[in-house]
Amino acid sequence: MRPKDATKSAKTVRGALCDARLSLGAAAALLVGLAAAWAAPAGGRAQAAASAEGPEVEAVRSTLEKWMETQRLISKEKQDWRQDRVMLESRIELLEREIDNVEEKIASTEKEIGETSEKRDELRADNERLKEAVSVLRARVADMEKRTKALLEQLPETYRAKVETLAARLPDQPKNTDLSLSKRFQNVIGVLNELNKANSQVTVESEVRDLPDGRSREVRVLYLGLGHAYYVGGDGSIAGYGTAGADGWRWKTANAAAPAISEAIAIVENEKVARFVQLPLEVR
Repeated sequence: MRPKDATKSAKTVRGALCDARLSLGAAAALLVGLAAAWAAPAGGRAQAAASAEGPEVEAVRSTLEKWMETQRLISKEKQDWRQDRVMLESRIELLEREIDNVEEKIASTEKEIGETSEKRDELRADNERLKEAVSVLRARVADMEKRTKALLEQLPETYRAKVETLAARLPDQPKNTDLSLSKRFQNVIGVLNELNKANSQVTVESEVRDLPDGRSREVRVLYLGLGHAYYVGGDGSIAGYGTAGADGWRWKTANAAAPAISEAIAIVENEKVARFVQLPLEVR
């Protein structure tokens, strides 16, 4: 039942009750008169009945009908209220369950927000640590690139040409390069691996060397790693040796050592049986 219908019904019941109270006195008086008439003799009863059949009887009938209607309305209101109460209790129970669910969701959401906040703080801390690590690595790889370039300057032309492709990948301006840190480290390691391989080998190369008298001659050079080398002309008339230094290679003439250098080259190329050969040496 809607609130407006309930209010209207209540007003109707109150009106009926008021009308019933107003006619209650007349009905009581009429009932008393009827009782007296029945108690009187027959002639008197007839007279009393005749006198009673009038407006009072009609008023009593109307009052009784209103009273019965009022009782019916009261009964209907009670029944409607019981139904409405059951419905309201069901709705209240449903709302309470919904409130409990909402409160649980709010608590769960607040917990997730707290965990997310903690995770965000951890990620921020990790990010700061990574930034510091990246800064250290940038400085380190820049130093390695600088030192690697210095090593390349000390290489003889023959070996410098062999690592030219790798060396070209080293940035000229480390602070303004677009290369990633991993790529820069790979480039440095690639160059150093080639240099380490060359430094552990004994090789023979053909080169054109400028002589002290201004002439240029093709010679064969015996490299003992990347620290010492010996050269000899094709006819065995010229010879010399060189050592690596911070400012590059220094070469000295040692024509007297031409036979020994030629023999050492022949041994390396498996043209002669291996044996000890005495060669000039300068330690720097």
